[in-house]
Amino acid sequence: SQPGVLWAHNDSGDIARVFAMTVEGRHLGAFELPGVQAIDWEDMALGPGPIEGADYLYLGDFGDNVAERPEVTVYRVLEPDASSDGELEDVEALVLHYPDRPHDAEVLLIDPLDGSIYIVTKELTDGPSKVFRAPGDAGQDTVLEEVATVDFQALEFAVEPPEDASAFVLGIGWLPTGGDVAPDRSALAIRTYAGVWVWQLEDDMELWQAFASEPCEAPAAIEPQGEALAFDAAGAGFYTASEGENVPVYYTGPGE
Repeated sequence: SQPGVLWAHNDSGDIARVFAMTVEGRHLGAFELPGVQAIDWEDMALGPGPIEGADYLYLGDFGDNVAERPEVTVYRVLEPDASSDGELEDVEALVLHYPDRPHDAEVLLIDPLDGSIYIVTKELTDGPSKVFRAPGDAGQDTVLEEVATVDFQALEFAVEPPEDASAFVLGIGWLPTGGDVAPDRSALAIRTYAGVWVWQLEDDMELWQAFASEPCEAPAAIEPQGEALAFDAAGAGFYTASEGENVPVYYTGPGE
């Protein structure tokens, strides 16, 4: 919601903190979340929250490579001014339980309309990804509802990745690793290691209902371990980045 600002976080192994940067990748500030444990943060999003008209950062601590976590957490905190460092206060921990079994996941979607929370799972061997939902007013201990499935492995990109692409792209390129909802709620996008898929949204549609339709392939950079995606403020294009140090930030806009 701050023009020209992107938010990012580290994967497991770091303290609980987020980073603000420009769309060119220049560092603006770092913000710690005191009292919060970062077990395996995998995605973040911007969306509405308890205070009407305010923007909140959502952080998905739901990475689970061995599928054994009995519960996962989405943290919610007011978006800070990106121009300075600091600590974030009044962080809410929304503890969520899957209705069936533990899952690995790397995609967090927040509905700009009502703040509903969506988690899309990352299924290496257990079939299609599942889409789980919690209401925007979820309490601190909520059972997720399964609302849709997406068979990412069945989706085919028009162009095969280059032979020198990373093992992530060539071996497990279909796995979903990040996502976002356009601020104007016109579309949602989910990226995989190998590319980006976009679903169109109608005004009277719940987010999960979009998954009943076929997505469109969006042009995107081939990255070593692509795990980040965010729409621009107008919802006209999106930014992507790979996991790693000193990685480029790519932008895909209209007509590209």
